[in-house]
Amino acid sequence: MKQRLKSAWLPIGLLVFVTALIFLQDVFPTQTAHAAGQPVTESAKAGSGGVTAAYFVKLSAAGVVVPATSAQDKVVGVCELTATANSLTRYAPIGTFSTVTSGGTVNVGDIVTCDSTGRAVTISSASANQVRVCGAAYTASSAPNTAIRVLVTAGYVNAVPTFSQGSSTKTAGAGAVPVTNAVCNAAIGSAGAEAWTLANGTPGQVLQVTVKTVGSGTAVITPATKTGFSTITLANVGDKTTLMYVDDTIGWILVGLHGVTTQPAYAGS
Repeated sequence: MKQRLKSAWLPIGLLVFVTALIFLQDVFPTQTAHAAGQPVTESAKAGSGGVTAAYFVKLSAAGVVVPATSAQDKVVGVCELTATANSLTRYAPIGTFSTVTSGGTVNVGDIVTCDSTGRAVTISSASANQVRVCGAAYTASSAPNTAIRVLVTAGYVNAVPTFSQGSSTKTAGAGAVPVTNAVCNAAIGSAGAEAWTLANGTPGQVLQVTVKTVGSGTAVITPATKTGFSTITLANVGDKTTLMYVDDTIGWILVGLHGVTTQPAYAGS
Protein backbone atom coordinates (compact mmCIF):
# COMPACT_ATOMS: atom_id res chain seq x y z
CA MET A 1 0.00 0.00 0.00
CA LYS A 2 2.77 2.46 0.97
CA GLN A 3 4.65 1.58 -2.24
CA ARG A 4 1.57 2.35 -4.36
CA LEU A 5 1.11 5.75 -2.64
CA LYS A 6 4.77 6.62 -3.18
CA SER A 7 4.47 5.74 -6.88
CA ALA A 8 1.35 7.89 -7.20
CA TRP A 9 3.07 10.97 -5.73
CA LEU A 10 5.97 10.89 -8.21
CA PRO A 11 4.08 12.17 -11.29
CA ILE A 12 2.27 14.78 -9.15
CA GLY A 13 5.59 16.12 -7.82
CA LEU A 14 7.03 16.21 -11.32
CA LEU A 15 3.99 18.16 -12.57
CA VAL A 16 4.38 20.73 -9.77
CA PHE A 17 8.09 21.12 -10.55
CA VAL A 18 7.49 21.70 -14.26
CA THR A 19 4.69 24.19 -13.53
CA ALA A 20 6.99 26.14 -11.21
CA LEU A 21 9.68 26.35 -13.90
CA ILE A 22 7.18 27.73 -16.42
CA PHE A 23 5.98 30.29 -13.89
CA LEU A 24 9.52 31.45 -13.13
CA GLN A 25 10.30 31.77 -16.84
CA ASP A 26 7.32 34.11 -17.28
CA VAL A 27 8.14 36.20 -14.21
CA PHE A 28 11.89 36.40 -14.86
CA PRO A 29 12.32 36.44 -18.65
CA THR A 30 15.78 35.55 -19.87
CA GLN A 31 17.39 34.76 -23.18
CA THR A 32 15.62 31.88 -24.88
CA ALA A 33 17.94 29.40 -26.60
CA HIS A 34 16.30 27.20 -29.23
CA ALA A 35 17.43 24.05 -30.95
CA ALA A 36 20.41 24.16 -33.30
CA GLY A 37 19.63 26.18 -36.41
CA GLN A 38 16.75 28.02 -34.74
CA PRO A 39 16.79 31.73 -33.84
CA VAL A 40 17.73 33.05 -30.42
CA THR A 41 15.47 35.72 -28.95
CA GLU A 42 15.54 37.90 -25.88
CA SER A 43 12.43 38.33 -23.73
CA ALA A 44 11.44 41.75 -22.42
CA LYS A 45 8.48 43.88 -21.39
CA ALA A 46 6.99 46.35 -23.88
CA GLY A 47 7.27 49.96 -22.76
CA SER A 48 4.91 52.89 -23.24
CA GLY A 49 2.98 52.66 -26.50
CA GLY A 50 3.88 49.02 -27.07
CA VAL A 51 6.07 47.54 -29.79
CA THR A 52 5.45 46.12 -33.26
CA ALA A 53 7.01 43.04 -34.81
CA ALA A 54 9.60 43.56 -37.59
CA TYR A 55 10.67 47.00 -36.34
CA PHE A 56 13.86 48.05 -34.55
CA VAL A 57 13.64 48.49 -30.77
CA LYS A 58 15.77 50.07 -28.05
CA LEU A 59 15.88 49.76 -24.27
CA SER A 60 14.10 52.40 -22.20
CA ALA A 61 15.12 50.60 -18.99
CA ALA A 62 16.58 47.24 -18.07
CA GLY A 63 14.30 44.58 -19.55
CA VAL A 64 11.96 47.13 -21.18
CA VAL A 65 11.92 47.82 -24.93
CA VAL A 66 10.30 50.64 -26.92
CA PRO A 67 10.31 51.53 -30.61
CA ALA A 68 13.56 53.01 -31.98
CA THR A 69 12.89 56.35 -33.66
CA SER A 70 16.16 57.80 -34.95
CA ALA A 71 19.49 56.98 -36.57
CA GLN A 72 21.21 57.79 -33.27
CA ASP A 73 19.10 55.47 -31.08
CA LYS A 74 20.96 52.63 -29.35
CA VAL A 75 19.10 49.85 -31.11
CA VAL A 76 19.33 46.47 -29.35
CA GLY A 77 17.42 44.33 -31.81
CA VAL A 78 14.36 43.68 -33.94
CA CYS A 79 10.97 43.12 -32.30
CA GLU A 80 9.58 39.68 -33.10
CA LEU A 81 6.32 39.79 -31.14
CA THR A 82 3.84 42.68 -31.26
CA ALA A 83 2.83 43.65 -27.74
CA THR A 84 0.93 46.37 -25.92
CA ALA A 85 2.46 48.40 -23.10
CA ASN A 86 3.54 46.32 -20.06
CA SER A 87 3.03 43.04 -21.93
CA LEU A 88 5.74 40.49 -22.53
CA THR A 89 7.45 40.55 -25.92
CA ARG A 90 10.63 39.23 -27.49
CA TYR A 91 13.25 40.58 -29.86
CA ALA A 92 16.15 39.30 -31.95
CA PRO A 93 19.25 40.74 -30.23
CA ILE A 94 22.56 41.90 -31.69
CA GLY A 95 24.39 39.04 -33.38
CA THR A 96 21.27 37.22 -34.62
CA PHE A 97 19.25 37.17 -37.83
CA SER A 98 15.76 38.63 -38.06
CA THR A 99 13.22 40.10 -40.45
CA VAL A 100 12.76 43.88 -40.33
CA THR A 101 10.61 46.36 -42.27
CA SER A 102 12.46 48.51 -44.81
CA GLY A 103 12.06 52.26 -45.11
CA GLY A 104 13.07 52.44 -48.77
CA THR A 105 15.43 50.86 -51.28
CA VAL A 106 17.93 48.50 -49.65
CA ASN A 107 20.40 46.33 -51.56
CA VAL A 108 21.89 43.04 -50.47
CA GLY A 109 24.98 43.77 -48.38
CA ASP A 110 23.94 47.31 -47.46
CA ILE A 111 24.62 48.51 -43.92
CA VAL A 112 21.36 49.79 -42.47
CA THR A 113 20.34 52.10 -39.66
CA CYS A 114 16.97 53.11 -38.20
CA ASP A 115 14.59 55.78 -39.49
CA SER A 116 12.07 57.82 -37.47
CA THR A 117 9.56 54.96 -37.42
CA GLY A 118 11.92 52.08 -36.63
CA ARG A 119 12.36 50.83 -40.19
CA ALA A 120 15.65 49.86 -41.85
CA VAL A 121 17.25 52.43 -44.18
CA THR A 122 20.70 52.56 -45.74
CA ILE A 123 23.39 54.61 -44.00
CA SER A 124 23.81 56.89 -47.04
CA SER A 125 20.16 57.97 -46.81
CA ALA A 126 20.46 59.06 -43.18
CA SER A 127 20.71 62.84 -42.75
CA ALA A 128 22.61 62.92 -39.45
CA ASN A 129 26.40 63.31 -39.27
CA GLN A 130 26.82 60.19 -37.16
CA VAL A 131 24.50 57.20 -37.30
CA ARG A 132 24.05 53.95 -35.42
CA VAL A 133 24.72 50.77 -37.39
CA CYS A 134 21.76 48.45 -36.83
CA GLY A 135 22.26 45.64 -39.31
CA ALA A 136 23.54 44.18 -42.57
CA ALA A 137 20.98 43.35 -45.26
CA TYR A 138 20.88 39.77 -46.54
CA THR A 139 17.86 40.35 -48.81
CA ALA A 140 16.83 43.41 -50.83
CA SER A 141 13.98 45.90 -50.85
CA SER A 142 12.90 48.06 -53.80
CA ALA A 143 10.18 49.95 -51.93
CA PRO A 144 9.30 51.01 -48.38
CA ASN A 145 7.54 48.64 -45.98
CA THR A 146 9.11 45.52 -47.44
CA ALA A 147 10.25 42.69 -45.17
CA ILE A 148 14.01 42.11 -45.44
CA ARG A 149 16.33 39.72 -43.63
CA VAL A 150 19.15 41.33 -41.67
CA LEU A 151 21.97 40.36 -39.39
CA VAL A 152 21.44 42.60 -36.35
CA THR A 153 24.68 44.45 -35.56
CA ALA A 154 25.85 47.51 -33.62
CA GLY A 155 28.33 50.36 -34.04
CA TYR A 156 28.61 53.94 -35.27
CA VAL A 157 29.74 55.43 -38.58
CA ASN A 158 29.82 58.89 -40.11
CA ALA A 159 27.30 59.50 -42.86
CA VAL A 160 28.34 60.36 -46.40
CA PRO A 161 29.88 63.89 -46.22
CA THR A 162 27.70 66.72 -47.47
CA PHE A 163 30.65 68.82 -48.70
CA SER A 164 32.88 68.54 -51.77
CA GLN A 165 36.57 69.26 -52.31
CA GLY A 166 35.81 72.16 -54.66
CA SER A 167 35.57 75.86 -53.83
CA SER A 168 32.75 78.25 -53.06
CA THR A 169 32.46 82.04 -52.88
CA LYS A 170 31.50 84.40 -50.07
CA THR A 171 30.44 87.82 -51.38
CA ALA A 172 31.08 91.05 -49.50
CA GLY A 173 28.77 91.91 -46.64
CA ALA A 174 27.41 90.16 -43.57
CA GLY A 175 26.22 86.59 -44.03
CA ALA A 176 27.06 82.93 -43.88
CA VAL A 177 30.35 81.37 -44.92
CA PRO A 178 29.50 78.39 -47.18
CA VAL A 179 30.36 74.98 -45.69
CA THR A 180 29.52 72.94 -48.79
CA ASN A 181 33.10 72.96 -50.11
CA ALA A 182 36.61 72.58 -48.75
CA VAL A 183 37.67 76.10 -49.83
CA CYS A 184 35.83 79.42 -49.56
CA ASN A 185 37.12 82.40 -51.54
CA ALA A 186 35.78 85.50 -49.81
CA ALA A 187 35.37 89.22 -50.46
CA ILE A 188 35.27 91.93 -47.77
CA GLY A 189 33.37 95.14 -48.46
CA SER A 190 33.62 98.63 -47.01
CA ALA A 191 30.87 98.52 -44.41
CA GLY A 192 33.04 98.25 -41.31
CA ALA A 193 33.21 94.95 -39.44
CA GLU A 194 31.11 92.44 -41.37
CA ALA A 195 29.55 89.67 -39.27
CA TRP A 196 30.20 86.32 -40.94
CA THR A 197 28.53 83.25 -39.49
CA LEU A 198 29.78 79.69 -39.83
CA ALA A 199 27.30 76.81 -39.48
CA ASN A 200 28.15 73.35 -38.18
CA GLY A 201 29.93 71.13 -40.65
CA THR A 202 30.51 67.40 -41.05
CA PRO A 203 32.82 65.55 -38.63
CA GLY A 204 36.33 65.49 -40.11
CA GLN A 205 35.64 68.34 -42.53
CA VAL A 206 38.48 70.80 -43.16
CA LEU A 207 37.52 74.30 -44.36
CA GLN A 208 39.88 77.00 -45.63
CA VAL A 209 38.63 80.59 -45.90
CA THR A 210 40.79 82.91 -48.03
CA VAL A 211 40.28 86.65 -48.58
CA LYS A 212 40.51 87.53 -52.29
CA THR A 213 39.36 91.18 -52.34
CA VAL A 214 38.97 93.88 -49.68
CA GLY A 215 37.26 97.26 -49.60
CA SER A 216 37.99 99.14 -46.39
CA GLY A 217 36.26 96.87 -43.91
CA THR A 218 37.00 93.70 -41.99
CA ALA A 219 35.23 90.38 -41.51
CA VAL A 220 34.58 88.70 -38.16
CA ILE A 221 33.87 84.97 -38.41
CA THR A 222 31.75 83.50 -35.58
CA PRO A 223 31.13 79.73 -35.78
CA ALA A 224 27.92 78.31 -34.36
CA THR A 225 29.87 75.66 -32.43
CA LYS A 226 33.58 76.02 -31.68
CA THR A 227 36.27 75.11 -29.17
CA GLY A 228 39.41 77.06 -28.29
CA PHE A 229 38.38 80.42 -29.73
CA SER A 230 35.30 82.57 -30.21
CA THR A 231 35.91 84.70 -33.34
CA ILE A 232 38.44 85.18 -36.14
CA THR A 233 39.00 88.56 -37.81
CA LEU A 234 40.17 88.85 -41.43
CA ALA A 235 41.20 92.21 -42.90
CA ASN A 236 43.64 91.93 -45.82
CA VAL A 237 43.93 90.27 -49.20
CA GLY A 238 45.61 86.91 -48.67
CA ASP A 239 44.40 86.47 -45.09
CA LYS A 240 43.65 82.81 -44.66
CA THR A 241 42.23 80.64 -41.87
CA THR A 242 41.96 76.86 -41.80
CA LEU A 243 39.48 75.13 -39.52
CA MET A 244 38.42 71.55 -38.88
CA TYR A 245 35.01 70.38 -37.70
CA VAL A 246 35.34 67.67 -35.05
CA ASP A 247 31.74 66.88 -34.06
CA ASP A 248 28.54 68.58 -32.93
CA THR A 249 29.89 68.96 -29.37
CA ILE A 250 33.38 70.32 -30.03
CA GLY A 251 32.50 71.99 -33.31
CA TRP A 252 35.13 73.92 -35.28
CA ILE A 253 38.71 74.11 -34.05
CA LEU A 254 41.39 76.46 -35.38
CA VAL A 255 44.05 74.58 -37.36
CA GLY A 256 46.03 77.45 -38.84
CA LEU A 257 46.24 81.14 -39.80
CA HIS A 258 48.18 82.84 -42.62
CA GLY A 259 48.68 86.59 -42.96
CA VAL A 260 46.18 87.37 -40.22
CA THR A 261 47.37 90.28 -38.09
CA THR A 262 44.55 90.34 -35.55
CA GLN A 263 44.81 87.72 -32.87
CA PRO A 264 41.72 85.43 -32.74
CA ALA A 265 39.38 86.17 -29.85
CA TYR A 266 39.29 83.40 -27.29
CA ALA A 267 36.44 82.43 -25.00
CA GLY A 268 36.62 84.57 -21.89
CA SER A 269 39.01 87.10 -23.44
